[in-house]
Amino acid sequence: MHQALAQAEDAVARIQRHQHQRHPQAQLVVVGDGPCRAELEQVWRRLGLDGRVLMLGERQDVARILRALDVFALPSLGEGISNALLEAMASGLPVIATRVGGNPELVEHDVTGTLVSPRSAEALAAAFDRYLLDPALIRKHGEAGRQRALRDFSLDRMFGAYDSLYSRLLARAAA
Repeated sequence: MHQALAQAEDAVARIQRHQHQRHPQAQLVVVGDGPCRAELEQVWRRLGLDGRVLMLGERQDVARILRALDVFALPSLGEGISNALLEAMASGLPVIATRVGGNPELVEHDVTGTLVSPRSAEALAAAFDRYLLDPALIRKHGEAGRQRALRDFSLDRMFGAYDSLYSRLLARAAA
């Protein structure tokens, strides 16, 4: 976990250096809670970001929070099929995610978001920089992600796939 914190600190420091002049209003929002919260708060203080990082903790209104964001990031070192990524995509947010686990199955690089190498603070910061400098790209990737989430990962799609599978299995068993 300490390696992930170091990566986050490095990435945020890079973003802070590059974006402070161009986007002084940019904020980092962290949703969720866990054993690393105190360490993260120390990182933000050390970087002088107390007023630019919002640590929201555990929340029940994640959909409302997602609607208030411009970009969603999931810089995991390991991941399965992330519901958080799907929720962000369905909300119309472009996503930045590390190229680990199931993330590449969900995020189409340079179509619905940006995939970056794990443990690369430089790549993570560059992805944020790219979006912060191009609001049209935010809209383009966000809409493509929304369409993909609804088309490929909705409950209707899942029910249809199960129905089709069961129908094929039943037909095969009857033959």
